Amino acid sequence: MARRAHYNRDDVVRAFRDVGVRAGDVVFTHASVAMLGVPEEGLDQAAIGELFLSAFHEVAGPEGTWILPAYTYSYTKDEVFDPAATPPTSDMGALPLALWRHPEGAPFARPDLLGGGDRRACRGDDERRAGELLR
Repeated sequence: MARRAHYNRDDVVRAFRDVGVRAGDVVFTHASVAMLGVPEEGLDQAAIGELFLSAFHEVAGPEGTWILPAYTYSYTKDEVFDPAATPPTSDMGALPLALWRHPEGAPFARPDLLGGGDRRACRGDDERRAGELLR
């Protein structure tokens, strides 16, 4: 039996606008996709990543930057952290993991943040830039 959809991409675009996201903004969020219900696009991780990132791009434009917590907890286990190979823990939810896997997702060189959007703010080990964005 198919699950009934609770929202779609237009709803996500409207929600970003309703909370005041504008072109070029830097946005830090933490949301539980599961708490929002079932998206029209389904529960596939790639579809969830595309749904939210494309909605964010529509509202914030190509210069917008979206930052999400993406804890790996690697540092608590004395494990090596590699931004390109260490995914967020599943405890962080479907959205950080979906965006980590998305071609436009860009992990910071630290085990607790993930960016999407303006890749200049999300590449390499530019923690100083991340700190500036979060101030």
